[in-house]
Amino acid sequence: MIPKSWDNVTIDQYVAIKKTEAIVPKDKLEEHDLRVQRACILTDLDLDVINAWSFEELLKVDKLMETDLPTRVIKRFKVNGNRYRFKENPKKYSGGEYSAIMNACKDGGLNNLHRLCYLISQPKNVLGFNKKVTDPEDIEKRIEDFKQLPLKVANPMAVFFWTLSEVLTDAILDYSTKKMMKITEQVQKEISYLEGTDG
Repeated sequence: MIPKSWDNVTIDQYVAIKKTEAIVPKDKLEEHDLRVQRACILTDLDLDVINAWSFEELLKVDKLMETDLPTRVIKRFKVNGNRYRFKENPKKYSGGEYSAIMNACKDGGLNNLHRLCYLISQPKNVLGFNKKVTDPEDIEKRIEDFKQLPLKVANPMAVFFWTLSEVLTDAILDYSTKKMMKITEQVQKEISYLEGTDG
């Protein structure tokens, strides 16, 4: 049946639902077809099964579309049997990790939500210690697995990071600008000194 909240809707389903928002129904029949399409996405049921539903059940799709997305951050979670922890502290990202995360934000936005969520998560072992995943095939498989991450985990993490990344990017730009001004000032002093000793 149609979920009452977005909590257990997966990233994959949500991305597919968001793509249907570009469709503007011209009449009641197209409106109904859109509901049926969204119901198929949300339930992974065949069209024949959905078409047998009552109109009242299909209207739950509209109610879900008006519902707010989850916002409570969940720090520890599992995806396909693997344990993860949300890395909410930006100071713990390496320069390479931060660049990869920012590229995931830029390259496709919503289509890369699963990749972003993987990048801002730390794999853990059974005892809760950090686990290094270095095999490229394993990494790609895990990233694909994140398409099944429910929105109750994915949305708060992504919103938290996107909000934080804007502040962090501004801070980095401000720091870089001040650093460049200081270096330029030192270079100017050196040039002035060298010009003064010319002669």
